[in-house]
Formats: sequence, C-alpha cells, structure tokens
Amino acid sequence: MRSVRSSGDAFIDSEVYRKTLEELESGWLEGPHDPDVLPQDSVISRRFGILQSSGDTAKVRLIDDFSASGVNSTVQVNSCTKLHTLDVAAALILKLLRDSGASGWVGKTIDLSAAYRQLGVAPESRWVSFVAVYDPSTKSPKVYSMKALPFGASRSVYSFLRVAHSLWWLGCTALKLPWTNFFDDFITLARTEEAASVEVVAGQFFKLLGWCVYDGEKDLPFSTRFKALGIEIDLSDWSVGVARFANTNKRSVELVATIDAILRDQKLPHQAALALRGRMQFAHAQLWGRASKLCLNAVTAHAYSGDGPAIGPHLIGCLEIFKRSLEESRPREISVWWDVPFFLFTDASFEPANASWPCGIGGVLVGPDGKQIAAISFCLDMCDLESLGYPARSRVIFEAELLALIVCFKVWKRQLHHRPCVMYIDNNATRDVSISGRARTSPASDLVAELLLSEDRNCTNTWFARVPSASNIADGPSRNDLTEIYAKLVPADFAKLVAKKVLASAASSPRSCLDL
Repeated sequence: MRSVRSSGDAFIDSEVYRKTLEELESGWLEGPHDPDVLPQDSVISRRFGILQSSGDTAKVRLIDDFSASGVNSTVQVNSCTKLHTLDVAAALILKLLRDSGASGWVGKTIDLSAAYRQLGVAPESRWVSFVAVYDPSTKSPKVYSMKALPFGASRSVYSFLRVAHSLWWLGCTALKLPWTNFFDDFITLARTEEAASVEVVAGQFFKLLGWCVYDGEKDLPFSTRFKALGIEIDLSDWSVGVARFANTNKRSVELVATIDAILRDQKLPHQAALALRGRMQFAHAQLWGRASKLCLNAVTAHAYSGDGPAIGPHLIGCLEIFKRSLEESRPREISVWWDVPFFLFTDASFEPANASWPCGIGGVLVGPDGKQIAAISFCLDMCDLESLGYPARSRVIFEAELLALIVCFKVWKRQLHHRPCVMYIDNNATRDVSISGRARTSPASDLVAELLLSEDRNCTNTWFARVPSASNIADGPSRNDLTEIYAKLVPADFAKLVAKKVLASAASSPRSCLDL
C-alpha cells in the first residue's frame, strides 16, 4: 500500500484513476474496499499506468503489477499455447493460393473488444484479485477487487490464449472459416463472392458465444488490402499467384523519424538501443534482403559494447541502410513457387601460368526437377584479375569464386526472381562470407555488398551450402570442360560483360558500411 503513490505526472495519475472508475462503472471492478476489513489472506497488487505514444497521439495503458505482489511467481503450467504469428497467416494464404486457382480472395481482421475483460476471475481466486490505485484527488490509495481478468497477470495471458485458441478451432471445424488467431486478432479470409456471407457468419459466431468485437473505425469490410498485427497484407495480385506483406506506412514513418533523431544526435544509450532493436526486428520481417538483418546485429553489438551512447561510423552506416530499406519499402512476397527452389552450382579455377585460361568462371543452373537449365563458362582477362587483387596477392581464388556466384546470380536473375534458390559453392570462405554478408578484405567486401544488393532487388530467397569439388558440376565449365554439360550455354562474351560490370560497380561504390 505504501508503494501506491503519484507517478510524478499529473496526466498519467488522472488518466489511471479515470479509467479505473470507468471499469468500476462497467462492472469489471468492485469497491472501493477498506483495506482494514479485507480477509487476512488477501493479496493486493499495485495498479499504475504507462504512457504509450503513437504518432501525434498518446494514451495511458493500465498495468496491474501482479509480479511485485508475488502472484505471478505462483503460476506454473505444463503446456504452452502456440500463437498464430504472421508465418501461420502466410502459410494459410500460400495454401489457398495453390488450391483456389485464379479465384480472387479478400481479408479483414476481426478484433475482440477489451479482450481480457470479457473473461471473469474465478471465485476461488478472488482473494488475490485486489488492486490498489492512486487517487489524485485524495492523494491516497484506493483498493478495488477485480471481477474481470487483469492485464498484468501471467495466468490471465495463459487462460485467455487457451480460450481464444478454442474460438479459432470452433470457427475452423464448425463453420469452415479460413482464419488465424493471434491474441485477440482474428485474420479472416474469404472468396470475393462469399465475403458478405462470411462477414455475417463470423459476426454471428462471436455474438452467439457472447463475445464483443470492435465496431466503428476498427470494423472494416473485407478488402484486397487490409491491416493485421501492425502490417498490411495485399491480396490484389491473387490471380497471378502472389500475396504481399508490408510494414504499414505509419510504422515505417515513425521508425524513420526515430532513426533520423539518433543520426542527428549521434547518441544511442543502452535501453534506447534495445528498444530500437525490437522495433527494427519487427519491421525487418516485412523487408526484402539480408542487409537489414545485419543492421540489427550492429545495433545489438552497440547496446552491449559498454562503450557508451556515442555511435560510430559503422552503426551510422547501418542505420542509414535500414532507413533506406524502410523508405523503399519493398514488401515480402509469397507466391505459389515459394518452396519450389532452383539450384545454382558455381566454381572458379585459378592457374595464372596458363596464358590461355588463367582464371575460369563456371556456373550451372538446375531446375526444381534436377535437370540442367543453363550453364556459363568463360575466362577472366588480366584486367579482371587486377581488379580482384592480382598480382599484389599471389592467389585470388576466393575473390574469383565470389565473383562467379554474383555473375551467375545476375545472368539468371529472371529465372530466380521471387524464387528460392540453393547456391552450392565448393569454397568454404566464399560460402561463409555469403552467409554472414561480411568480408574483411577488399575487393571481397565490395563484392559481398553487391551480392546482398542483388538478392534484395531480385527478391530471391537464398540458401548457401558447401558441395565437394568432385560433386560440383560447375567445376568442368570453370576449366573450359563442357563434357558433362547438356544445358544451353550462355554466350561467353555476354557473361564476361556482366563480370566486368560487377567489378566496375564494386570498384566505384564505397565500401559497404556492413564490412567496415
């Protein structure tokens, strides 16, 4: 009771108490009670408010601290409810894309109103349901007992999720609704011609079971574009087998403004860095490319470096890259070909003593059926080798292997557009830097930056793996041996021109900030 005092902010104090009185009027609370006459085994938890800002608006959220009172420490469960994240929604959409043909689909999000407050506290738990709130008019604590589930109790979360999951299951099995559930949000899909019927069915379903859902501004009709869990889902290209997941414009603008403020102040304290990383992590999930993920690593490293709030050139560059990704806002796309991968084998040979073939580049593109589609075989000239660091370094096989990977990626970018691709490499160093997105030397660092940029622009989901040299079908083409190649051969002059453009682009661009 002594810990229940003013927060020091008159607005927060008044809002917390005003909302408490609203809950009392709604029947979610009882009281106020005299603490002296409560049963001896009563446990009282503290209620306080936190200010949440969203753009130009701010609101106070009530928190009932059942951790400080020890109530949360008594909770133990032997099972865990699995939440339907956006991955589940994407998987459902992918399944429908494949099974429904060109039939158009639309979606909406059904949001439960005051979700926790629609479930009551069990009578046998009323002895731990008391909360104390600061009354700014009397400058003293007031005690109320909760009749509805509190926001801040571990058991509330667990119990609500079980009930919400049961609602999802009933809708699936009894009404055949194609939907997912994440806390109090139900992402619901319907064929365009059935949307009106599905909207009525879903509404009557919740009404029949006694659940209230948001109406008004939050109750939007079915549409090809709708918002869910802080992102926007776009089904407008359903007929061509594509759906998109993007950050909402509001979320992107707010995060860009935060990053701009950090870049302007050149400071990022520990707690602010962790908060920024959480926001960046969510936004990254809806951005193409791996560069944004590497920026997250840079923010985490800064938060735990112990070097103070001042930010260095590496982090500054990473934040600028992440900001640019947000501004370009290329969404994540899923398509009917999402798990039908291509396979790319690349290799390079380096024999400078062989005047006719000093450094060869080879590559073979293999389709999902395991058959060769196309192949590359050409030789670098001495100008190209100088761009890779020869003869200052006696061996540039690592750089040549990395160049081979990028050249093949660019030559076959149309086939790999919006497709997954497993890229097999027989050079461990090349595989490692391709996975990490970082290299310590030049021009390798510039080539890795070029690889990340190519992935990003082409929307290709890549996986890098090691293949033994003896099993690498690109080994022959890299040595001007085409005896085991039956696919169409890309003209050597064209492939060589692509290689020269890659080297020129890497040389003209500043070294990637990710590799400093």
